[in-house]
Amino acid sequence: MGSDNSFGVEGLPADAPEKLRLRLGLDPDAPLRISYIPGPGDLAGTYECWRRREHDPRIPIITYSAQFFELVKRLGMDAQIFVQTSVPRDQMDRSLSFHRIARGSWNSRKEYFAAQNDYGNRVCSAIDGFAPHLILAATDFPSAFWPRLARRSQRLLLTAHNTFWPMGQRLGGAKGVYRKAQTAWRARSIDDAICTSAECARQIAQVTLGRVQGLAQIPQMAHRHAVKRVSRVRNLLYLGRIEHDKGVFMLLDAFAALKSDFPDLTLVFAGAGSATAELEALIAKLDDPRVSFVGKLDGTAVHRAIDAADLLVCPTRTAFNEGLAVVGFEAAAHGVPSLMSSIVPAIAALGDGCAIFEADSQDAMEAELRDLMVNEGRVAAMSDQLAVVREALYDRDRSWGSQLARVVLRI
Repeated sequence: MGSDNSFGVEGLPADAPEKLRLRLGLDPDAPLRISYIPGPGDLAGTYECWRRREHDPRIPIITYSAQFFELVKRLGMDAQIFVQTSVPRDQMDRSLSFHRIARGSWNSRKEYFAAQNDYGNRVCSAIDGFAPHLILAATDFPSAFWPRLARRSQRLLLTAHNTFWPMGQRLGGAKGVYRKAQTAWRARSIDDAICTSAECARQIAQVTLGRVQGLAQIPQMAHRHAVKRVSRVRNLLYLGRIEHDKGVFMLLDAFAALKSDFPDLTLVFAGAGSATAELEALIAKLDDPRVSFVGKLDGTAVHRAIDAADLLVCPTRTAFNEGLAVVGFEAAAHGVPSLMSSIVPAIAALGDGCAIFEADSQDAMEAELRDLMVNEGRVAAMSDQLAVVREALYDRDRSWGSQLARVVLRI
């Protein structure tokens, strides 16, 4: 299949560095500096691939970090990049400086806040020595430190990978009202945002009272994949973190309830997480060869699993603040429709190529699955509707990197 090594960044004007210096009030030959605080992940491995002008084969899409590396290179910026795992063995590009600051572990709520506070303090101290003009922080970074980050740069940009509350839900009760007010207070420090979904952008606009209108991206595929027209659902696939709040056990229960009515029904779980051992134990107890757990897959294996599936299921529960669910777009690249809970923001972009059930409702999930397995015309129509979505997956103008470029240049 065809490959694209633009790393998702397009539409950058030739005079972008000059425009950025002008908007930051810098001299024409002054250095441009940005600090990047991403979420967890192996940025060192992605950097090694990007340096060779290759896509990270472990990830099914063009990674956000590769898009960041590409953008700062084109803008001629010096970047301070924080990682929680390892740093590259050989940092050939001296304009990119990696710093490892790991988060401490915790076993209690008190220890959690202590670890977050220690992590935030160490990051801020490291930023002091770099003096960036811009800071780009993922929502994984503790929001209590947003005001401190803002004081250390001219602009604080947020890259929102998770919602503040589940889509379509309200933060009720005293605790919910307090949490929302606290987020809004801290969000006064944010100058702009890049968002993984329209829902993330909507929530940022809400907590900033409309001041920040973040730009939403569409995940980008590095390669073209063979597209099929699904007309019959029997092979179900779950891709993602193996956690209670991701709904994996609801899905297993749904399979157990439906398997006798559909003898050729299969279910594959792929991923890793804290509930892996529990899931494996329950699958063993079910003792049915039609359900399996294949562990964590690299990018190639993910697309192979999708190609063998008829339906991707994303049953996220309301206890998890889902930011997008990129797996739905990975499936769309193959023409495979999705079934998602009502709090998954991806449903807005997937449109009629996605079926929806009420989050946390076992009965609703089972009813949708049953209807999709019986109503073959509905499934075929969903698969056809993904053609429009699929084109967006190769529209680099809608990528995270291109949206970041717009946010940086509209300062």
